[in-house]
Amino acid sequence: MSKRKCSNCGKPGHRAPTCPEGEVDKEELKRQKALPDPKTIHMADSNGYLCKGDRVEWPNRCDDAFAQTLPRCEKCEQAYRERWDQDPPAWPPV
Repeated sequence: MSKRKCSNCGKPGHRAPTCPEGEVDKEELKRQKALPDPKTIHMADSNGYLCKGDRVEWPNRCDDAFAQTLPRCEKCEQAYRERWDQDPPAWPPV
């Protein structure tokens, strides 16, 4: 396996001509790379975040395992307590 990263998708182990993802939109790759990693995880319902904060787009690189390392938004936790008069479920889930 090659130690260099693919110039198409940015992942190691192959080169652009044999990229399993085919052609990738380079502008989308740049946009994804520029997105900051989230610092907290929010709680949401059908109307959006419980804390009423603006929705944040997560980069594709941030998967479930990453999300479970983040602390929960304190304002969302407080809104949960006020709305349902109980503590929010344990985080991260087990």
